[in-house]
Amino acid sequence: FPAASAAPLQLDGTTLRITGDLQAGLKAGGPFHFFAENIPATGTPQFTFSNGLGGTVAATGLVVDRARGLVAGTVPGGAASGPATFSVGAVSAAPVLANVAPGVAPTLPYTFSGTVLDSNSNVVPGTVLILMEQDPSNPDCNANPSLVSFGVSDASGNFSLPYTDGNLILMGLPPVAANIPAGYIMQGDASGDISGMTLQLLTGPTYTMRIVQGSPATPVPNARVSLDGNVFDTRLSAADGTVSFPIW
Repeated sequence: FPAASAAPLQLDGTTLRITGDLQAGLKAGGPFHFFAENIPATGTPQFTFSNGLGGTVAATGLVVDRARGLVAGTVPGGAASGPATFSVGAVSAAPVLANVAPGVAPTLPYTFSGTVLDSNSNVVPGTVLILMEQDPSNPDCNANPSLVSFGVSDASGNFSLPYTDGNLILMGLPPVAANIPAGYIMQGDASGDISGMTLQLLTGPTYTMRIVQGSPATPVPNARVSLDGNVFDTRLSAADGTVSFPIW
């Protein structure tokens, strides 16, 4: 999956910090995402781009998963290449460089909507939804899909995401506190408004590991870990180096 580039972990556990760079070639109206560490538990998140005229313009549709450190949204009209800043309330991270290409992203005229359920058919509110498109003309079946849009399920577990024609992959990241695995659904040759889709997140065992270094083994806290290459569903190791993932 497309992801911000790697950056050294900061282990002080207090300073809000973006890890890595924004992907290059962003366009107004298109999606962006990055990871951040030590996101404050309270305060309104905001991500601002330069407008190229000495001012700033705020991203729209901002989605922030504090537990995973995932931040996503839409590049606003008027955004230009230059420093971009993530803030939560009065706390701001150091600026990062945003590379915004001329023009606008393709329009997304259709909606892909449905409901997120757990294995007992209970609704799962607060699930982060990531809609992606796989290029069928690419001979590499393992090629990274392109990001289309992001969203969050509402109190009734419902979601509605914009998209355009294509082979879609929808990933659902339930709240970490729910302790249920991420899930996927695929929709080939999607076109037009699609409704009534069900993303069911199936419960299963929990996989726990411990991150250590050196000999004798010393626990590594605050290490970002992904399972099976899923760069969106990441967890941070605890003070004793342990990290757990619910799996199917």
